[in-house]
Amino acid sequence: MLSRARHGGEVLIYRSAYPLHTARVPVPKPQLAPQTHSVLAEVCLTYLNFRHVCCFSPTLHSVPPSAPFIEYAACYWSIHARRETTEDVKTLALKLLDKYDEHISSKVLLSHEMRFWEWPFNREDTPRGFTGLHGAAYLGCVEIMIALLDTNKWDVQATDHCGNTAIIWAARGGHEEAVRVLLEQSKVDPDRGDKCNRTPLWWAACNGHKGVVRTLLAQENVNPNQVSRSGETPLGRAAIGGHEVVVGMLLERNDVDLNKGGGLDQAPLWLASGNGRRGVVRMLLARMLLGLDDIKLNEIISIVTKANKRIQGYAGGPQSAGLFFPHPSELSKPSSKSTRS
Repeated sequence: MLSRARHGGEVLIYRSAYPLHTARVPVPKPQLAPQTHSVLAEVCLTYLNFRHVCCFSPTLHSVPPSAPFIEYAACYWSIHARRETTEDVKTLALKLLDKYDEHISSKVLLSHEMRFWEWPFNREDTPRGFTGLHGAAYLGCVEIMIALLDTNKWDVQATDHCGNTAIIWAARGGHEEAVRVLLEQSKVDPDRGDKCNRTPLWWAACNGHKGVVRTLLAQENVNPNQVSRSGETPLGRAAIGGHEVVVGMLLERNDVDLNKGGGLDQAPLWLASGNGRRGVVRMLLARMLLGLDDIKLNEIISIVTKANKRIQGYAGGPQSAGLFFPHPSELSKPSSKSTRS
């Protein structure tokens, strides 16, 4: 009897050994066949390595109707490979990644994944310079990435059109293990930014990748106050996005600047409040209370009281401007313990 089973987001067809009239017999839960993910990865990679697929130009703006499987293969081969990588998968992946920026699958992947302000395309609308190492790092395929590094063919500090290095791509994708592997390479600079001076820590904080943020903050040569060209620091981006755990990690350090990094000369507190990030607002205010004398504390109480009166009397705006600043007396001061001063 053929049946359907759902495994994660995948619907699988499997054959049951138990007919309907034996329903009283305990039926084991359907399991994925051995090496299912490696087989699916091989299918995707084999397809992407077909000659007619390789002939498609990365300047195309959509998947050709004659090759509809490109989108799935380009976007999901890595998901299967991360779960199960065999030597055959590795060989096929290395072939695909050899000239990755010239392959249509890299364009399809980045178009599918990126927000419009993140697109790393040149004037010809191609991902020029997006190497196989960049791709493996961004996709989190650590075994394949190690295989690429073992060939000694790849420059770990090479940049794409927008100045992204492999470790920036790994941080953007939130792949902690890939970041660790790259940090072991002596030539890797974990504090180097892209053309807009957005560092690996900036991207990890922006996207709320807690594990990557923790890993990067443990590095002596990573500056948590590095400012992007638009004036945003990792703390500013995390505050805007409402990533409370990441904000907490950054606030554990005494050297984090609370007064800059929100962009447009605005403090993270201002932008967190403007975006309705209540939890982040409380965390930033609590940190600001550390070490204040009574005079400064009374000044803050006065400012908060006036701000809340203004907000209360304001009509309109997002959520009717309903984000009220908590009174300092309501805040529990965080521990003065820090990771590094």
